[in-house]
Amino acid sequence: RRGDRRHPASPVVGGVDLSCDAINHTFCTPSRTGFPGFDRFENQFHGSFVASVAAGTGAAALLATSVTVRAIELYTGTTLPPGPPDAQGRPTKIVPLSGIAPKAQLYIVKVFDHTGLGISESLVIQGIEHIIDKKLLDGLDLDVVNMSLGGATLFDGRDLLDKAADAATAAGLTMVLAAGNEGPAPMTVASAGSANTVVTVGAT
Repeated sequence: RRGDRRHPASPVVGGVDLSCDAINHTFCTPSRTGFPGFDRFENQFHGSFVASVAAGTGAAALLATSVTVRAIELYTGTTLPPGPPDAQGRPTKIVPLSGIAPKAQLYIVKVFDHTGLGISESLVIQGIEHIIDKKLLDGLDLDVVNMSLGGATLFDGRDLLDKAADAATAAGLTMVLAAGNEGPAPMTVASAGSANTVVTVGAT
C-alpha cells in the first residue's frame, strides 16, 4: 500500500502493528515512532510488495511504448487493452497483475517500523507468537506464514528465532522464510530460514 501503484491489490482481512511505530518498546527511539498502523501509506514498501507477490490481484496502466508492454505483446501474441492517458497525456495499456495465490487472504503482522530499518529479534519472535495465539487461542484460520526477513546466525536451528519458527510449525503453520542475501558459503542462510522445520526460499 505504497505510492507505487504497480503493486496489485492484496486481500487483507486484518492485522496488527507490534512495531516501534505503535508500541513504545524499551529499545525504541522517539525518532522511529509516530506512524502506527499495519496499513499506513507511509510504511516501507517491502512488506506490501511481498504481499502482492503472494496474493495480489489487479492491473497496472503502463506506457504503451514501455519495454514491459512491448515484451508482453511480442511474446504472448496478444494486444493489451488501452488504458487512461498518463499525467502527460501519453497513451497507456492495461497490464493484468496476479500474485502466486491470488485468492488467498492476508493477515498482516507489522514488526518493522515505517522506515523498514533493522529491529530487535525479540520483536520478530513476538510477531510469531502473535500468529500462534491467533490460530490456537482465537481460532483464526491461518495456514501459511511468510517472513521475508532474516538475520545472521552461527547457531543454525538452535537460536531463539529458529526455535520460535519451529514452534509455529508445531502449531500447524507452514513457515516460509527467506534464505537471505548472502552466500554461497556455509553459515550464510539467515535465521529463521535456518530453522529445522521451515520452507526456506533462496534465489540464484
